[in-house]
Amino acid sequence: MLALARSRKAMTLKDLAREAGMTPAKAHPYLVSFGRLRIVEQDPDSGRYDLGPQALHIGLAALQRLDPLRIANEEVRKLCSGADHSGAISVWGNLGPAAVSVIEADYPLHVVLRPGTVLSLSTTATGRVFAAYMPRSVVRAALKFESHRFGGQQHPPSLSALERDVSEVRRLGVASNVGATTPGVIALGAPAFEQDGTVALAIALVKPGAASDAKPEGDLARKVIACAQRISERLGYRPAPQQDSL
Repeated sequence: MLALARSRKAMTLKDLAREAGMTPAKAHPYLVSFGRLRIVEQDPDSGRYDLGPQALHIGLAALQRLDPLRIANEEVRKLCSGADHSGAISVWGNLGPAAVSVIEADYPLHVVLRPGTVLSLSTTATGRVFAAYMPRSVVRAALKFESHRFGGQQHPPSLSALERDVSEVRRLGVASNVGATTPGVIALGAPAFEQDGTVALAIALVKPGAASDAKPEGDLARKVIACAQRISERLGYRPAPQQDSL
């Protein structure tokens, strides 16, 4: 079942068995049983196996039971457990990125971040994550609101200037903030995706540190990216397979 779901196309018995770590002789009885339940079906002409109609019903029922915030809270708490990390989960609200859950570290960070806090698109790791993946028209409107919110005292960058920053977020899969909001505190943020590829939420790890701790290729960044990927997987997201270059 999982091998078929991962493949995105029908598979031969030989390929299925290899992906499942079985011999074809051992895999075949399972396929017969799944076929009777209409979870798997076999093409009569090619002999290839694919997911059957009941697999769709099971998948839809599972999607209806998903709770993205519960899943994200579970994974972020694991990420922060036993470390000097605080964690935050944010969603896109009608005013821009808003924190909806904050996991406090034992170490006092003196960072004012509470559920409901609206975050800057340009100066926070979470904001840059959303700026990288939300529609441009939505980001433009949020930037305009951000300018009004600070009463003209702080001018956020234009959409084109912000785009130069967030293109790196898309390439690396992580955004960083080094002391921009609180001196001596770093933040790393990453996106979690819905099954259809839209951004469900953003997670962030916040801790005392220096610029060297916030490198996109560093250990902390890898942990944040891995955490976000686990959330995405649990939400049903599967990245498109990379095309081989000619």
